[in-house]
Amino acid sequence: MKNWKHFTVFGFFAVLALAFAFTACDNGNGDETIVCICPEGSAREPDEYCCQGVDCECPIAEPAVRDFTLKLDLEFSNDGSILNNVIVKDTRTQAGSITLKVLGIVEKLENYIMGAFNMGTGPLGAANRGRFRAVFGVITGPGIVTISVDNFATYYEGLDTPDRYTINIHIDYLQNNLADVLQSEIYDAVMVMSGMPHAISY
Repeated sequence: MKNWKHFTVFGFFAVLALAFAFTACDNGNGDETIVCICPEGSAREPDEYCCQGVDCECPIAEPAVRDFTLKLDLEFSNDGSILNNVIVKDTRTQAGSITLKVLGIVEKLENYIMGAFNMGTGPLGAANRGRFRAVFGVITGPGIVTISVDNFATYYEGLDTPDRYTINIHIDYLQNNLADVLQSEIYDAVMVMSGMPHAISY
């Protein structure tokens, strides 16, 4: 009976050690004591370590919400009762679960657009605000402007306006520039989208 118990305990630990060997992985510092468990349906944040051992192909988490709507008061009414919609679309890949709203990007874009809207004084400023209303003036339907925030591996500066209804911007450009720079870029983009010949970075 004693030998049988001894064999059973030894066998249990042998199986446990074998299982550990299949799931342990090197964390980059020669430490192979990290057990990697990636259940089906699980994901990780981009800055989290995940080994590439057996069954350890952990996918990077994605944001639960990718589309947001800005409500802009472009002075279509004296009391601010008419607001214009702008769609902010998160087109980043492998960026983790934190949404653009949590990152503060949605609020920043709204502030930058309104800042650009209010640039200029006198007749020229009034004319430019009219162009903002023309570009962002659609309340609903296919004419609503979409701002796409991406994280392409090839970084680009400025705003890309491929058509009348779309603005593309790299998240790093949004996060690494001052408000007045981004307001000027949005101002230039709107002038281009409204048909004005205006300089814009690509």
